Amino acid sequence: MNNKGIKLDFYRLNEKQRATYKGLKQIGSEIAAFYLDGVRIYNDPYIKIKTSLLAHIAREIDGGLRNFLESKTEKKEIQKEIKKYDLDDLKDCKGHVASILSSINDDDKSVKDILDTPIAKKWINTATRFAELVHRHGIGKKQRDFSEIKNLWDQYEDILYFLVGNYINLIIRIDRILKIEQPTEDTINVLKNLTENNAIHFYFFKNLKSEKWLIPLKNASFFDPKNNPGPVESKENPGYYSFPHWGILDYLERIAKFNSENPKDEISDTLEKIVGDIINNRNKNIYTDWNILKIISLFPNNKIKKEYIQFIGDILKSDVDPLLIAGEIEKSFLPKLIEVGKKEFLLEFLKLVLNYKEIKRDDRIEYKSILESYYYDRSIKKYKKEIANICRIDALQLGVKKIKEFIKIDEKEFSKWRINTIEDHVQNFSVERYSFQLVSFVRDILEELSAVEVEDTVTKFLNQKCSIFKRLAIYAINHHYDDLNHLFWEWKGNPLNLNDAKLEIYELLKSNCEKFGNKETERLVNWIENADYFISKEAKEDQNLAERQITYRKKEWL
Repeated sequence: MNNKGIKLDFYRLNEKQRATYKGLKQIGSEIAAFYLDGVRIYNDPYIKIKTSLLAHIAREIDGGLRNFLESKTEKKEIQKEIKKYDLDDLKDCKGHVASILSSINDDDKSVKDILDTPIAKKWINTATRFAELVHRHGIGKKQRDFSEIKNLWDQYEDILYFLVGNYINLIIRIDRILKIEQPTEDTINVLKNLTENNAIHFYFFKNLKSEKWLIPLKNASFFDPKNNPGPVESKENPGYYSFPHWGILDYLERIAKFNSENPKDEISDTLEKIVGDIINNRNKNIYTDWNILKIISLFPNNKIKKEYIQFIGDILKSDVDPLLIAGEIEKSFLPKLIEVGKKEFLLEFLKLVLNYKEIKRDDRIEYKSILESYYYDRSIKKYKKEIANICRIDALQLGVKKIKEFIKIDEKEFSKWRINTIEDHVQNFSVERYSFQLVSFVRDILEELSAVEVEDTVTKFLNQKCSIFKRLAIYAINHHYDDLNHLFWEWKGNPLNLNDAKLEIYELLKSNCEKFGNKETERLVNWIENADYFISKEAKEDQNLAERQITYRKKEWL
């Protein structure tokens, strides 16, 4: 059926003709219609002027095919070259011959080699004779005999079948188009029809390389977001979706890569407009999102914008699996932001990835990082030095703000039972918790910044009510001990009574005990002697047991 619901008359077409018709239809409905009517005229015994009609139809088909297949630049070069060769009675058809040779030059052969191929000889000897048969003999002359066109048409059908009659030959023709540096309007129009076939669409854009196609393709709406295939729900498993690949993005990514190596303003501007349209009309195809993120990461530094960070946020907050995006953030997007070096961009990005999702588990709510813990570690931790170098104290303040916000939601998430160590440790079972990711971020920035930069923040930590800040303060003092040790030794009260921070205090003492002077040692012994120690219920009723337990606790510190 055609698009009007009329049944096509195939019954008088043989298998070879059907294949030719289908191949032509992939190029364009008009050129296919010319061919179909040509076959019908050929078979109709009642048409008296079929020679002229078929000659005219063949010329139209041939001209359309050559406009589609030839390279204008190559045609000119071939036309100059064939002047060296004797074309006999075709010497006035050099343009026509050059067009044919250009259309079938699949392997960059020499002009002589192409001329010697059977298909070139057959096509040239056939197609150049149609013009003489189109017009009438004269008003008083006998009509042309069908035999004048029959053999030519039969031979031309062989040529058409060779060019477009099977998928392999059609791919060869497409390979020819791929070599065209600058497409014509005809080429673009034909490509619209060809790429309606998914296999051809993927093949063509997987292999197209010339950047001179970019703007013509954009102007012809090839990158229109309406063409982006949306998620497809499984019929067998409702609620499960597959995400088709939008093949033209392979070409867009390739051009973005070329442009990243040798930026051109016109290409950069065009890429920016295409990506902007797709982002603003996002349809939740995660593979398209992934391709677009890769393309953005190849943009020149001056083309990176805040809206791209928001684009990532929209993806990570959605209900699709974010692993592809998380991986690309680590691989290319975060390095690009670091390369750009703008503090405001990195802070905007950190605000995004330091967020969480609520996951309902039966009758409770769990909090999960918006960025999978594996990729959080591979991105934020991998680039912590660069992040700290660019954002400085602002990164630390952002992390602290996020902790305070989350404390208001669930302070228990920061207890020693949820975060058993501040440091990364093989026995740390809290590393995948969202709360630990916040704490580890602040910890890492405290490490990377200088003691002078963090001293004010660490001092404030010591006065915070929530123990996680005191633990972070002790960790920071340990790391910057030579410059910040006074904050520990000036502790108001007895730090050993802070049970949640026992491990951090122990590590500080163990790492720096050889640096203690008499004054520090005396103070430490005083803390140990006067600390409040836990004793068991049984020990409360047995003084000897209580003394033994307390002695053991003191020995731990000593």
